[in-house]
Amino acid sequence: MKLKSGATSCRYCGNNYAFYVIHSASGSTSCFYGFNGDDADNTHLWDGVRLKPKKTAYCGECQKSLGSVVED
Repeated sequence: MKLKSGATSCRYCGNNYAFYVIHSASGSTSCFYGFNGDDADNTHLWDGVRLKPKKTAYCGECQKSLGSVVED
């Protein structure tokens, strides 16, 4: 996913590492635990969850809106 504007950094704080996009999620999942109380293998955790990305990106540092995103 990229910014529609083509920007490679945040115009507010200069962050050039990462941005995030809010997603809506639906579905269900199950989390496995060992009988000793530790987490067990949960590599399947997201298999039953569907994510739908919103259209706006936010800076990973200052959380300000960076504009629309487009798929690669």
